[in-house]
Amino acid sequence: MTGFTFTHTTMDCESCHQRPATLRRTEVVDNKMTTVHLCDECAKTGDVSLKPPPSAALVVVPTNTDQELRELFERRCPVCGLSYSEFRTRGRLGCGNDYTLFRKGLVPLLEKIHGKTRHEGKVPTHAGHDLAREKKIQRLKDELQKVVKREAYEEAAKIRDQLRELEGEKKS
Repeated sequence: MTGFTFTHTTMDCESCHQRPATLRRTEVVDNKMTTVHLCDECAKTGDVSLKPPPSAALVVVPTNTDQELRELFERRCPVCGLSYSEFRTRGRLGCGNDYTLFRKGLVPLLEKIHGKTRHEGKVPTHAGHDLAREKKIQRLKDELQKVVKREAYEEAAKIRDQLRELEGEKKS
């Protein structure tokens, strides 16, 4: 497994030993974790200690057998100029357009990292009730469509009544 993360820290720079480190780079290569503390200057200049070792292949360019992935790695954003390969190396997108442009590569990556592709974070207390009602309304609308397709009209009438009640709460 290969990967790295950046975190803020308050130590001396391990590269120049002159300024306080403001960045901690933790890297995992072949299941071995190493940490380097750097100042802003050394981090910006691309000090040799920032470069991953040769065994840490951060970008794997696909072979000709998968034409779509090969094209994804060659694609470049017309807005910010970022390529998918650069995103994989840096770990950051350049602009909002990149989410759409690199979708094919991002979806599996997000599923691998987060287990989901949809954000389901905490809901503010003041918005919780409204959001729960909106989700229930959407669920009932979806259910209503399924029930109508099955021609189960009595069940559809019950769902319709529930929807009217919830939508009435929404208006008041």
